[in-house]
Order: sequence, then structure tokens, then C-alpha cells
Amino acid sequence: MKKLYSMEAAKGWLKKARQRKYIMLGVGILSLVLCIFLCTKVTFFNQDRLLRPVVIVSVLGGWGVIFLYSYAYAPAKARAEHMKGIMAGEEEVFSGVLQRTGETFAIPKSVTVKKIRLQMGEESILLHAESAAARQLPADGKRVKVSAVRKFITGYEVQQ
Repeated sequence: MKKLYSMEAAKGWLKKARQRKYIMLGVGILSLVLCIFLCTKVTFFNQDRLLRPVVIVSVLGGWGVIFLYSYAYAPAKARAEHMKGIMAGEEEVFSGVLQRTGETFAIPKSVTVKKIRLQMGEESILLHAESAAARQLPADGKRVKVSAVRKFITGYEVQQ
């Protein structure tokens, strides 16, 4: 069975999150230090000239930190926590015909998920796949055996 989650991948995402956090903190500290440096150079005669650079550095540094948090650090941390949580759960095994529904939704402060329907004879079950893992699944219409934790597909095996 091909596994979609591993502890190595979760540790890798935790490492990426930690690196991105340090970059984010570095941008914040650097902009703060630069603002402080510029402010120490202000005199009565150059205050108008130094106001604009101080404001620009402050705004760009703040937006840089917000951008790095929103699009680099938080998603990496959420993905790592999602992987660790899924790997700690208990697996169930299902067999059936795989079909993507095309529905995508984002779990708040977590990962983006695609819905997958598994047709098991007369009945069907709706499962979830993290969007990156969903790209690894076989094509629609294939008979598969999947393992799932909390309705998230964690592995698959194509059956003949």
C-alpha cells in the first residue's frame, strides 16, 4: 500500500515552519532596528527628510512579517500538525471505486481538503484527501483499497 503520510514528512514540515518563523522574526527585528537607527539620526533640521524613510521601513517591515506569517509560517505549521494528528489516529480500510467530487474546502487554520467518493457496491462513502495528497491518488474509476484515519485517506493500493 502506498502511504500518503509519513513521520519524516511531518518532521520536514515542522523544520520548514521553524525556518520560516526565524525568517519572519528576522524581517521584523531588522526593520525595527533600521527604524530605531533612522530615528536616532533625527535632528530639528532633518526631521522632514527622515520621516518618509522611517514610515516606509516601518510599513514594509510590518507587511513583510504579516505576509510571511500568513503565507509561509502558518501553512507549514498547520500542515505539520495535520500530518502528526492523522498519523496518531486509528486506520480503517475501505475498498471500492475512486471518484473525485471536485469539491474543495479549507479547514480553518489547517489544510485544504478535496472530497473523494468511494463507491462500494450499492453504498458509497465520502472521504477526504489533503490537496497535495489528492494529486497522488490514481485516476477516477479505478478500483482501490484505501486506508483512512478520521475520514482522511492515508494510503492506497490499486486493485485489479
